[in-house]
Amino acid sequence: MTDMIQTIFRTALLAALAIAGFTLAIIVMLGTALVIGFLYLRAKITGKPFLGQAIWALRPTAARWGFPGQTRASGPEADQPVGSARPVSGRGDIIDVEVREIR
Repeated sequence: MTDMIQTIFRTALLAALAIAGFTLAIIVMLGTALVIGFLYLRAKITGKPFLGQAIWALRPTAARWGFPGQTRASGPEADQPVGSARPVSGRGDIIDVEVREIR
């Protein structure tokens, strides 16, 4: 009898957690759909294409991010984050990244 009550309690707890997780997933999906719909309507109203690249280009550059009080260089180096290399031959899009393990 005790095992049956314990099994029922565990099953009810598992079902409640599953329903809560499903509900949270639905909320996140609806929020994401709402934001994408807003960005789509904004792109249609302004006449701009609805592309991730176009939206990402409007974001602040990485040169403004960093620790407070960092000094930045003026000129072309000001567009680069501190400690980064300049783009090779002026290519704007990174299409391949190679990672090396340091041991």
